[in-house]
Amino acid sequence: MPSPYTPSPTATQSPSAAPGPGVVPTVELPIDTDPPNGATFAQAFKVLGDFIAWLVDKFAIAGSMAQRIERWRNAKLQTRALISHAGFVEGKIMSWRECWETDSVPAKSAVGFGSWFGRWSYTIAGDAAGGLISGNFANVGPPTFGGGPTGTDPDMRTRNIFLATNPAGTAGSAQHVEATGQIILDADTCLTMQWDAKIHTISGNSDDAMGFITTSLQNAGGTTESNAPFGAWFEKVPGTGTWLCFWQGASGGVVSLNSGVTATGRQRFRIEVYGANSSDNSAHRVIFYINGTLITDQNVDFTAAAPGAGTAVAAPFFRHYATAELTWMNVQIADFNANTWPGDVAF
Repeated sequence: MPSPYTPSPTATQSPSAAPGPGVVPTVELPIDTDPPNGATFAQAFKVLGDFIAWLVDKFAIAGSMAQRIERWRNAKLQTRALISHAGFVEGKIMSWRECWETDSVPAKSAVGFGSWFGRWSYTIAGDAAGGLISGNFANVGPPTFGGGPTGTDPDMRTRNIFLATNPAGTAGSAQHVEATGQIILDADTCLTMQWDAKIHTISGNSDDAMGFITTSLQNAGGTTESNAPFGAWFEKVPGTGTWLCFWQGASGGVVSLNSGVTATGRQRFRIEVYGANSSDNSAHRVIFYINGTLITDQNVDFTAAAPGAGTAVAAPFFRHYATAELTWMNVQIADFNANTWPGDVAF
């Protein structure tokens, strides 16, 4: 009859070491001349069971103070995050989540620019009527000038911000926010950012852009494309109904690619940037996603802010531009991650 065995995460099945972080089990496999009895097969089953028992509920090994409990590595086997011996999730990573806490987001409506709140600066430029940059609560509708947001909108699933055009204006008006100077872009940098957004346009002539830039657009008017910044971004340009992927690196000028994805309703956006030393194929990369689908993967070098200008620094941004009608961009939770150290980001 079979004999039950309860695997133990602390057991040692010689000649294998006991389970632990980074330990590979040694499995004794029978050969043709071994006797067909239980002892011939027991070690292999027991050691695998013991290692599985440790994997399903990991813990630090007592006395191994410099040993992590677990780590995650990229395709180049560079450590990007770990759980330390102390049990903390660690790693030299710049990581933030912008939840647009409404109580901290001041409303801006007059033409001007400057610090906004936290890591963000703002710009309202163009028509003297100004525009609106403001925080908003979940399930609250879009803004109306003079009365604030009204009604409900289930697409506003979290706290969020609006960048809106004042319909009382007569000329183009830009509403822009950027998180200036977040991370240096060099050959070792890997950067990811993702966010949810929804836009509203009446005539189709609004311009909406989201991504990161390395040349500030603070106090700049006009569409994002017309400013030709260095960086990578999604943009719905006036007169079109789909999202375009834009980028400008150290060479080649501004390049665009039509995603074919209609700019309507609440959507998910993601941009990834890999320096040559952090990418799978050792080439600079920028990758665009919409709603979880990879749109394009391009070889683009962002390590210079502009040709001959030196090291680039990435600044996430959101920008809306339109003329004399109530159009808006809504931005919900945004996530940003980047390594702050070449190679392994922690021990």
